[in-house]
Amino acid sequence: KLALDDPHAYDAALARSQHNLADSLSKAARYEEAASTMQVAVDIRKKLARDDPHTFDADLAYSQHKLSAFLFQLEHYEEATRVKQASVDLLSKLAHIDPDAFSALFESSLNELGEYLFRLEQCRKTVEGARAAADTQINPVCDDQGTNNGRGKGAVNAATQSIVVGIRTELARGDCKTPAAGLGQAQFTLGLHSANLSCGANRQLRF
Repeated sequence: KLALDDPHAYDAALARSQHNLADSLSKAARYEEAASTMQVAVDIRKKLARDDPHTFDADLAYSQHKLSAFLFQLEHYEEATRVKQASVDLLSKLAHIDPDAFSALFESSLNELGEYLFRLEQCRKTVEGARAAADTQINPVCDDQGTNNGRGKGAVNAATQSIVVGIRTELARGDCKTPAAGLGQAQFTLGLHSANLSCGANRQLRF
């Protein structure tokens, strides 16, 4: 409330409080909340640094450094890499101005950026594989002991579509976590059972 009434006087204190709260949340392994809280600190400090870079660039770099770590814990590798790159760029400038104060953090952040880029490349390969899997069509038929009455194929096709939707939902997020794809796999399994039932108790699907 104070920052809303007088941002010039209170924004710096608000950003510091948000940064410290995010740190505490991360120590409790509450990374989603930590990331969203640290994002608030980053947004405020970006505005402060635009107006007074000499005073606030270091605070901004440190908040970005922390935010990237929280995003990495959440496996949001693309966003984590983007934020880490911004932090490294700023720390590079600060280390040039004051090596004693910032060189160590700059060097460690640069090493972390390399790890983030490696994970991001792995993520992209995983996404490419997931996209290929999502685009694969499954065409089940009943075996020679019976005739597929259409319901089995429909059940599997519906379940397959749930996998496609789940994977593509995760692709849109830009990270490698696949809870929706896992849900799609469970629905797919249910679809297989339904399809087998529709073919008959003693008949199995083949692909």
